[in-house]
Amino acid sequence: ITSDTFLFGARERIKEVQDMMSFYCKSILDYNGKKSEQNLVKAQEYVYKAQRDGEDSQKYATKAIEFADMAMTTVIPYNPYEPEPYHFWTMAGMLDINEEMKVAEAFWDFLGGDGAYNDLLNCFEKAGIKLRPEIDEYFANFNKK
Repeated sequence: ITSDTFLFGARERIKEVQDMMSFYCKSILDYNGKKSEQNLVKAQEYVYKAQRDGEDSQKYATKAIEFADMAMTTVIPYNPYEPEPYHFWTMAGMLDINEEMKVAEAFWDFLGGDGAYNDLLNCFEKAGIKLRPEIDEYFANFNKK
Protein backbone atom coordinates (compact mmCIF):
# COMPACT_ATOMS: atom_id res chain seq x y z
CA ILE A 1 0.00 0.00 0.00
CA THR A 2 1.40 3.37 -1.00
CA SER A 3 1.08 6.78 0.60
CA ASP A 4 -1.16 7.81 -2.30
CA THR A 5 -3.54 4.97 -1.43
CA PHE A 6 -3.77 6.20 2.17
CA LEU A 7 -4.34 9.75 0.98
CA PHE A 8 -7.03 8.63 -1.46
CA GLY A 9 -8.75 6.67 1.34
CA ALA A 10 -8.69 9.70 3.62
CA ARG A 11 -10.20 11.98 0.96
CA GLU A 12 -12.91 9.42 0.18
CA ARG A 13 -13.82 9.00 3.86
CA ILE A 14 -14.04 12.77 4.33
CA LYS A 15 -16.32 13.04 1.27
CA GLU A 16 -18.49 10.22 2.62
CA VAL A 17 -18.84 11.98 5.99
CA GLN A 18 -19.61 15.31 4.30
CA ASP A 19 -22.37 13.61 2.30
CA MET A 20 -23.82 12.03 5.44
CA MET A 21 -23.75 15.35 7.29
CA SER A 22 -25.45 17.06 4.37
CA PHE A 23 -28.17 14.42 4.44
CA TYR A 24 -28.63 14.85 8.21
CA CYS A 25 -28.83 18.64 7.89
CA LYS A 26 -31.55 18.34 5.24
CA SER A 27 -33.60 15.64 6.97
CA ILE A 28 -33.23 16.35 10.71
CA LEU A 29 -34.44 19.81 11.67
CA ASP A 30 -32.56 20.05 14.97
CA TYR A 31 -29.37 18.30 13.82
CA ASN A 32 -26.33 19.90 15.43
CA GLY A 33 -23.25 19.01 13.44
CA LYS A 34 -20.87 21.42 15.14
CA LYS A 35 -18.63 18.75 16.71
CA SER A 36 -18.72 16.69 13.52
CA GLU A 37 -17.66 19.77 11.54
CA GLN A 38 -14.77 20.35 13.95
CA ASN A 39 -13.59 16.77 13.45
CA LEU A 40 -13.87 17.16 9.68
CA VAL A 41 -11.75 20.32 9.76
CA LYS A 42 -9.14 18.40 11.74
CA ALA A 43 -9.34 15.54 9.20
CA GLN A 44 -8.81 17.99 6.35
CA GLU A 45 -5.83 19.52 8.17
CA TYR A 46 -4.25 16.06 8.35
CA VAL A 47 -4.88 15.51 4.63
CA TYR A 48 -3.06 18.78 3.97
CA LYS A 49 -0.15 17.62 6.16
CA ALA A 50 -0.11 14.27 4.35
CA GLN A 51 0.15 16.07 1.01
CA ARG A 52 3.01 18.25 2.25
CA ASP A 53 5.01 15.63 4.15
CA GLY A 54 5.92 12.65 1.99
CA GLU A 55 7.83 10.95 4.80
CA ASP A 56 4.89 10.88 7.23
CA SER A 57 2.14 10.91 4.62
CA GLN A 58 0.65 7.57 5.70
CA LYS A 59 0.63 8.59 9.35
CA TYR A 60 -1.19 11.85 8.59
CA ALA A 61 -3.65 10.19 6.19
CA THR A 62 -4.47 7.61 8.86
CA LYS A 63 -5.11 10.42 11.37
CA ALA A 64 -7.37 12.11 8.82
CA ILE A 65 -9.44 8.93 8.53
CA GLU A 66 -9.64 8.64 12.33
CA PHE A 67 -10.97 12.19 12.66
CA ALA A 68 -13.45 11.66 9.82
CA ASP A 69 -14.67 8.51 11.57
CA MET A 70 -15.03 10.42 14.84
CA ALA A 71 -17.22 12.95 13.04
CA MET A 72 -19.83 10.24 12.54
CA THR A 73 -19.50 8.38 15.83
CA THR A 74 -22.51 8.42 18.14
CA VAL A 75 -21.67 8.36 21.82
CA ILE A 76 -23.85 7.30 24.71
CA PRO A 77 -21.97 7.79 27.99
CA TYR A 78 -24.33 5.61 30.04
CA ASN A 79 -25.86 2.21 29.32
CA PRO A 80 -29.16 1.94 31.21
CA TYR A 81 -29.32 -1.77 30.31
CA GLU A 82 -26.04 -2.61 32.09
CA PRO A 83 -24.90 -5.40 32.46
CA GLU A 84 -26.73 -6.27 29.23
CA PRO A 85 -25.47 -4.71 25.96
CA TYR A 86 -27.03 -1.46 24.80
CA HIS A 87 -30.08 -2.25 22.68
CA PHE A 88 -32.30 0.78 22.24
CA TRP A 89 -34.88 -0.25 19.67
CA THR A 90 -34.77 2.99 17.67
CA MET A 91 -31.12 2.33 16.85
CA ALA A 92 -31.81 -1.13 15.44
CA GLY A 93 -30.57 -1.25 11.86
CA MET A 94 -29.65 2.44 11.76
CA LEU A 95 -26.10 2.19 13.08
CA ASP A 96 -23.43 -0.45 13.20
CA ILE A 97 -23.13 -0.50 16.98
CA ASN A 98 -19.58 -1.88 16.89
CA GLU A 99 -18.30 0.69 14.39
CA GLU A 100 -20.48 3.80 14.70
CA MET A 101 -21.32 3.91 18.42
CA LYS A 102 -19.35 4.14 21.60
CA VAL A 103 -21.48 3.21 24.62
CA ALA A 104 -20.46 3.45 28.27
CA GLU A 105 -17.16 1.58 28.71
CA ALA A 106 -16.14 1.91 25.04
CA PHE A 107 -16.78 5.67 25.20
CA TRP A 108 -14.98 6.39 28.48
CA ASP A 109 -12.03 4.12 27.65
CA PHE A 110 -11.77 5.85 24.25
CA LEU A 111 -11.55 9.23 26.02
CA GLY A 112 -9.35 8.28 28.95
CA GLY A 113 -7.54 5.11 27.90
CA ASP A 114 -7.97 1.52 29.02
CA GLY A 115 -9.59 1.28 32.44
CA ALA A 116 -10.99 4.83 32.48
CA TYR A 117 -14.59 3.58 32.68
CA ASN A 118 -13.90 1.40 35.73
CA ASP A 119 -11.96 4.25 37.36
CA LEU A 120 -14.94 6.54 36.80
CA LEU A 121 -17.36 4.00 38.29
CA ASN A 122 -15.09 3.63 41.33
CA CYS A 123 -15.04 7.42 41.81
CA PHE A 124 -18.84 7.60 41.70
CA GLU A 125 -19.13 4.69 44.13
CA LYS A 126 -16.73 6.30 46.62
CA ALA A 127 -18.53 9.64 46.34
CA GLY A 128 -21.90 7.92 46.79
CA ILE A 129 -20.74 6.12 49.92
CA LYS A 130 -19.23 9.27 51.41
CA LEU A 131 -22.23 11.47 50.56
CA ARG A 132 -24.94 8.88 51.31
CA PRO A 133 -26.34 10.65 54.42
CA GLU A 134 -26.50 13.98 52.56
CA ILE A 135 -28.15 12.34 49.52
CA ASP A 136 -30.70 10.51 51.70
CA GLU A 137 -31.54 13.73 53.54
CA TYR A 138 -32.06 15.60 50.28
CA PHE A 139 -34.39 12.98 48.82
CA ALA A 140 -36.29 12.57 52.10
CA ASN A 141 -37.79 16.00 51.38
CA PHE A 142 -39.54 14.54 48.33
CA ASN A 143 -41.05 11.62 50.24
CA LYS A 144 -43.07 13.78 52.65
CA LYS A 145 -46.80 13.56 52.24
